[in-house]
Amino acid sequence: MRLYTNRYGAGRPCTGRLRHYIVEGACRVRKVLPARSPEEAEDCFYEAAGAVEDHFPEAVLEIISIREDE
Repeated sequence: MRLYTNRYGAGRPCTGRLRHYIVEGACRVRKVLPARSPEEAEDCFYEAAGAVEDHFPEAVLEIISIREDE
């Protein structure tokens, strides 16, 4: 058997070996919520976000901005 030098030292080649990769993505959400104040709209958003995060535990929804619809 021929020995190769790789990044782990000498030994068999490491090509074709499965390795773990972390992939991060971003998603934008725009939701119109009926509310009396920005605080109430924030509460409604986090209630809906909780339902999404319960179904998809790897998803994280955060508020970027709150503004009144025109």
